[in-house]
Amino acid sequence: FGKGHSQPAISWVISKLPQNAVKVAVDAVATTDLPDLDKIQVERGSSPAWTVIPRGTRIYIAGQAEPGQSLAEMTRKTMTSLSDTLKFLGRGDADIVQLKAFLQPMSELAEVQRTLREVFGQRPVPPTVFVEWTGKRSIEIEVVAWGGRDQKGPAVEYLTPPLMKASPVYSRVARINHSPSIYISGLYAASPAGPEPGNAQMPEAGEREVKEIFATLASILKQSGSDLKHLVKATYYCSTDAASQKLNALRPSYYDPQRPPSASKAMVTGTGRMGLGLTLDMIAVPAP
Repeated sequence: FGKGHSQPAISWVISKLPQNAVKVAVDAVATTDLPDLDKIQVERGSSPAWTVIPRGTRIYIAGQAEPGQSLAEMTRKTMTSLSDTLKFLGRGDADIVQLKAFLQPMSELAEVQRTLREVFGQRPVPPTVFVEWTGKRSIEIEVVAWGGRDQKGPAVEYLTPPLMKASPVYSRVARINHSPSIYISGLYAASPAGPEPGNAQMPEAGEREVKEIFATLASILKQSGSDLKHLVKATYYCSTDAASQKLNALRPSYYDPQRPPSASKAMVTGTGRMGLGLTLDMIAVPAP
């Protein structure tokens, strides 16, 4: 980005990509000088690379997943579930700005893409990010959507659609009603667990990583005028069971159970840092 220029918040994850010859994939959020819009602007074409979200309310739907006999069936049923969540919020599929899918295996991505084209029909499929997670054949999809013009009420609301169970560690939906956003880069513990490959798998290593990352997060939030009660969207990438288990165990001690961020948590091949089994990035809003 060049010396002297503003540096964006950046997060890294190691994932298999659809084409073997491709080594790096990037998705980005940027600002625009376009005049204020009254609806989402989408790049022309059947597979748009970008959308522009108008000023106003932003909706973050946590990853949802439905069972099925194939990735195509799972994808179709999950998109139906996400459409129901959008209806609960008074919105529809046309308000989707971006999809992010965690799937296994990446080798069957074409099946997922074909199903998404069928789901959206005449409308173009929104820009979609694909990350391969580890484990059995599955897919989980999260959504960023536009909620219309600014709404009255708190800067951010934490909502649970009907028939879904609320959780003290993540919200099914977080909606920014009227506030700027704070983007925080992927955070890591200060140093690897040690030179031996097995060290990162030790429970104490996972606990240290979680505690150091949340201490850093709290410090960054304070500097940016926010706090742990004004988190909106979290993404957790874990490459060790120790980090995953300790993240589950310790999150309740950091979050207000009435207002945890919308979130997705994925077990992945690597976090982008040797010897570290956890990274998280976050979106927040300023505290009043």
